[in-house]
Amino acid sequence: MILELQEYALRQFKKKNNGLIQIMLANAVIFIFLLAIRILFRFIGYSDYLEIALKHIYLSSSIHGLITKPWSVFSYFWVQTEFLSIFWDMMLLYTFGNILLNLFNSMHFVIIYWLGGIFSGLFFLLIYNTVPRFIGTDVVVHGMDGCLYAVISATVTLAPDYKFIIFLLNSVKSKYILYAMLFLSFYSLDGENPAISIIQLFGALVGYVYAKYIGSNMYTNKKIYVRLKS
Repeated sequence: MILELQEYALRQFKKKNNGLIQIMLANAVIFIFLLAIRILFRFIGYSDYLEIALKHIYLSSSIHGLITKPWSVFSYFWVQTEFLSIFWDMMLLYTFGNILLNLFNSMHFVIIYWLGGIFSGLFFLLIYNTVPRFIGTDVVVHGMDGCLYAVISATVTLAPDYKFIIFLLNSVKSKYILYAMLFLSFYSLDGENPAISIIQLFGALVGYVYAKYIGSNMYTNKKIYVRLKS
């Protein structure tokens, strides 16, 4: 079975215009690899060393951390450590990613994903080093939140009236789902861990800007194949 999964993954990575599946597979492989390493280190009694190692790929709020680990701006959004978190993130990514692929090609989807992760991380660093409340606070972030919110925001910007069938709520337009997610992120700014909320909000901003000012100009005359229910 492992060989079959390996062959499937290799086929998906060799396919052209297959950015969504490739990104999902990359996240899954990294998650499983880190899970296996974590279990191994716990068995041999070195779990503390793993956490120290992971801090080298997490994104730190300190400028010193960025200078000594510049790669962390690119690595932090590939690190997922909680199963439920990656499960729901992947579900949302697949759902909205498929809609976005009807509006953009695979290359633009991948660009939005990467820009969402990179720029939301940079905005996080900016906020934590300029806003008085956060100056001097040393926290680390990881996870695909910035990437995911960028993809969702870009999708909603171009297809705000796309309807989802949600249990007990009948149909809900995509823009209302995004509004609810942004409200929860904004509300959580006053919570114990505002760093993730900052990542989410600025990730959404990146997706909006890309879709509004790049995507709309490129695809003004292109037929949209997403079936919008009115």
